[in-house]
Amino acid sequence: MCGGTVKVKSSNIQVGDLIIVEKNQRVPADMIFLRTSEKNGSCFLRTDQLDGETDWKLRLPVACTQRLPTAADLLQIRSYIYAEEPNIDIHNFVGTFTREDSDPPISESLSIENTLWAGTVIASGKGSLSEECVSNLKRKENPFV
Repeated sequence: MCGGTVKVKSSNIQVGDLIIVEKNQRVPADMIFLRTSEKNGSCFLRTDQLDGETDWKLRLPVACTQRLPTAADLLQIRSYIYAEEPNIDIHNFVGTFTREDSDPPISESLSIENTLWAGTVIASGKGSLSEECVSNLKRKENPFV
């Protein structure tokens, strides 16, 4: 994205971090999808780590961040995200992305299609949807866990 990227262990990821997820990498936390390298903004991912399903699902970035001229511009905008508390329902999500540096401010509704290439972490570690689903999936696969 820019010369200031740093590799970190997934255990060191914090809420509010801007994360770049590359092809064939697992999404390391609950994230809002901000941008992709695809012109049309589409991204396909698998949710097998959450629900065991191996089919590909379409995800779409927040429209106003996908329209930015470059990915580095994500670092220049002033914005905030409202996200509901993590819960076990992986098929629904409610939130809002607000870009404050626009006149007037831009506010976009977020849905499951925006959750996730580059995104902002909304939950990580214990209590996150990713952590809960992995724990539940392990228990289903191995009743002794």
